[in-house]
Formats: sequence, structure tokens, C-alpha cells
Amino acid sequence: MSAGSVPPPRPDGVPGRPDAMRLAVPPRTDRRHRRRLPTDPTLIAVVAIFLSGAIVAGAIAVSSPAARPVPGAPSGGPASGAAQPGITDIVPTGPDGPYAFLSATYVDGQREPVRWNPCQPIEYQVNEEHGPPETDGAIAGALELATAASGITFQFDGATTHGIASMRHGQYFTDALHAVYRPVLITVVSHATFRRFGVPRRVLAFTHPEQGTQGHDDEWISGYIVVDGGIRYANSGRWSMELVIAHEVGHLLGLAHVNDPNELMFSTQVARGVIPSPIDGFGPGDFAGLELLGAHQGCLPHVRVGP
Repeated sequence: MSAGSVPPPRPDGVPGRPDAMRLAVPPRTDRRHRRRLPTDPTLIAVVAIFLSGAIVAGAIAVSSPAARPVPGAPSGGPASGAAQPGITDIVPTGPDGPYAFLSATYVDGQREPVRWNPCQPIEYQVNEEHGPPETDGAIAGALELATAASGITFQFDGATTHGIASMRHGQYFTDALHAVYRPVLITVVSHATFRRFGVPRRVLAFTHPEQGTQGHDDEWISGYIVVDGGIRYANSGRWSMELVIAHEVGHLLGLAHVNDPNELMFSTQVARGVIPSPIDGFGPGDFAGLELLGAHQGCLPHVRVGP
């Protein structure tokens, strides 16, 4: 590829999986009446569309339940929890509002999103052997954006040479006997490796958050993000490596696609033919959704994590 050239469309993709993709709940003293909502299994991917020699649109492949009415998003940054509608009242999983969640559950007869425990950092490892020079900064920048929007922090557990092979087959425990889960894996792979995952065409990255078992069955507890290291990313904006990863981190935290082109979680999968607006971070709807998944929603049971 010559300097300054833009890569042509090419097949990248995400395999479908008939398992996890569910969200968590606010703290409860009585969790006996929990009933999980049925969810559509998915992996999530960022899709880039190249038109007239420039990257102009994108999406992430995800299936979700039928749309529900959603409130209007605030016009600015993160909204306060008090200003938000109760998450027990409105938990949108369709793309028509300013934000949507990947999955929801019933707690004491109320519908709530699945989320991470915001009272402990999300531990993660990185495998970036095939990443371009900007990889370190892009990952750090994406996680900083997610923390600023949600209040959830991330803890780096070091580099690893492991890939997602075992995790894709449901092996999320490092110690199943003592319920110790694997850290989240962020991995940047070669384009040839990325294509072997069988993901849809023009996909740049994909994500899978994993839900826990037993006492953690309403929480995200592990997962992975896979990024195509063979793409020449934009230097800034929606199709920079940082914002592509930030989009994926939004999915990791529990956000689904929306059809609003002003949001980072926009996807042409749910708004075909729509060109997304220029953006340099999360949009107002993204902030509102991450607020409802974040630190202000209270603690959940602690998750044991180990390499």
C-alpha cells in the first residue's frame, strides 16, 4: 500500500455465537426474584465503509430485542443520575433512541440493564504483537474516554501472548473451582488472522462481553476486544484507531448500536445508507447510556479476577 493511500473495502468479520451478551443490575439487598430477559446472542463489530477514497461510515454487527420507547438524551456531556429516567422504568435495547443496552434482566419485577460492578476496576490484558505504532496510545485513549463517561476504571494486568481461542469456547475461568475469571483481553491481530474469524465484510474490530454465573449472573465479568491491526486508520475522528476501540469499549461496558449519526455507538447496520457525523469522542446519547451503566448506579457483587 502506497503512502497516503486508503485501503479498499475488504472482508473482515465476526462469527456469530449463540451465547452471552447480557447486561447487569443496580445493587439489591434482595435478589431472589431475578429473572433474566431473553437476549439475542451476538458479537459486536465496527464496520468501516470507504466511499470516494475516504472512510465515511461505519457500523457494528449486533442483534437486539425489539425497540422500546426511550427518553430524550441531554444536550451535553454526562447527565447526573438524578436527571436520568429510572433505569428500572426504561431500559431500551432497540436502536431508535440516543442510547441502547445490549441486554437487560428483571430484578424484583423491574427491568434493568446488565452492567459491570463499578466499584472495582475492570482488569484487562493486552496482546498487541501485530498492532501499528499508534496502538498503545489508542488503547489508553479509548479507556480514558470510557472512564470519563462512566466513572468505571480499568486496571492493566500486563501484556500477554494469549489470544481469544479458549475464551471463544466459553473458558472464562482461570480457576473454576474458586470462581476466578479471566481479565478482559484486548488483542490486535494481523489482517490475515482477523479474516479467519469469519466476521462480516469491512469490519475493523469486534467485542464480546461475558456474563457471570451463580451470584454474578447479572453482571459482565470478562470478555474480549479484537482489532484488525492491518488497517490504515485515520489520524483522528470516528475512524481513528482510538475511537474505533472506544466504540468497542462502549460495547464491552454494555451499550448497543443506535441509529443516531451523532453518537459514537451509531451503526449503519441499524441505519443503512446514513452517513455518520464527524465526531471526536462519545456523543450525548453515549454519555447518557454510560451514565446508567456506570459508577453512580451502585456496587454489585465483587468479581474475582486472575491471569
